[in-house]
Amino acid sequence: MHERTERAVARILFVFCCALPTFLILSAILYRSTPWHQNAVLAKFSQQLGRELGLIVKMQQCQQVAPGKYILHSVKLIDPETESHLGSIRRIDYLQQDDHLGIVLHQPELQSAGLQRTWHLIHDRLISSAQHTVVPIYVTAQDLTIRSKLGALPLAEVTAKITPEENGIRLVASAGHPDKSGEPLIQAELFRDRSDDQPRTELTLSTVGTALPCAAIADHANWVHKLGPDAEFLGTLRCKQIDDAWKIDLSGARIQNMHLSYLTDELAHRVTGTATLELHQFTLLPGQSIDASGIIHASGVRFEAPLAHSLDQLLGLQIDASRWEQNPGGIECRLAAMHFEIADERLQLTGICDRFREGLQPNVILFGAGTALAMTPESSIRSDRVTAVLSPPSRMLNRWNQVLLPTAPRVQLSTAPSASIRGVRPR
Repeated sequence: MHERTERAVARILFVFCCALPTFLILSAILYRSTPWHQNAVLAKFSQQLGRELGLIVKMQQCQQVAPGKYILHSVKLIDPETESHLGSIRRIDYLQQDDHLGIVLHQPELQSAGLQRTWHLIHDRLISSAQHTVVPIYVTAQDLTIRSKLGALPLAEVTAKITPEENGIRLVASAGHPDKSGEPLIQAELFRDRSDDQPRTELTLSTVGTALPCAAIADHANWVHKLGPDAEFLGTLRCKQIDDAWKIDLSGARIQNMHLSYLTDELAHRVTGTATLELHQFTLLPGQSIDASGIIHASGVRFEAPLAHSLDQLLGLQIDASRWEQNPGGIECRLAAMHFEIADERLQLTGICDRFREGLQPNVILFGAGTALAMTPESSIRSDRVTAVLSPPSRMLNRWNQVLLPTAPRVQLSTAPSASIRGVRPR
């Protein structure tokens, strides 16, 4: 070959085999570092993630540090319908392997009002969708905070494992105590049973012996506002899906530091004081059946004469109403305590002040001014008389009756267990 031809071929080979590939690689590197490429990746990843979550997702930065591994910065979650802020996460580490999926959330903050969306995300889009649970999923949330208008619930470290099983999907989660390292604060288990033709869900949530502030979920469940800012929940919640409703079991649970002034704020009769509810037995299938027993005890209880007359006429309490007539502003009862049993439409009340104060006779339900102010009857009464006492003719509490009384019409419930209670807020 002629020398001039050889040089021409060498130049062509250098251009196409060396210079051009080098130029293309450098151009690709430069383009990937430009804001246009970063914005395109952010938009694509945000859209894909939002489609999977059913939310609007916004983030400040997305980095792919390795194949299948991403780091997301300053993530915000927004309700697509109301455009309200649901939560924010400072950083997300995402790792996808062939045999598992790992997610680490750094300093996530959830709004109590958005917990319903969180439930739909976990229940409807995750464990109820087989394509999303092919491999185990491990989630860790560091320094999680749930906020509401009344307060906040900080959780040190939340871990969750979602595992596919032969007959369903199981989620096991726990949250650490913010002040006691290594000590669990909340434990939860969610199981989606697919063994039958109609899949069902079972939920268990336990506070592991620690009282949790109810105010943290006040924006999620409106009825929690009625308990007051200091109310605390202690115990285990068990829910089982039955057809289109949830069977709720709160046996052994306790709600303490309830403010009666908040509870009766919108009712005809105002009551003040601080109360504790202890549920020995409580199973509820809204609109169908209820089986409950427990005790309520309160201190510093005060109410006026009209309520005293209602307690006498509707509940059959042996009460000296003349004491309230002589004191228009009401009488302060140092102690109010009763045992209750609800079986479908019947309610049995028994005064138990003698358990908390020595020297009192049985059946005393109200004690004050150094004497027994009211005693309970021996016979049972209809459950709806309680709401009639609080708000005659119980128009404000008719939706409570719809849930608690089996003869009432069935109410339509959401897929969330809390909807059976949240949906009956008096109005």
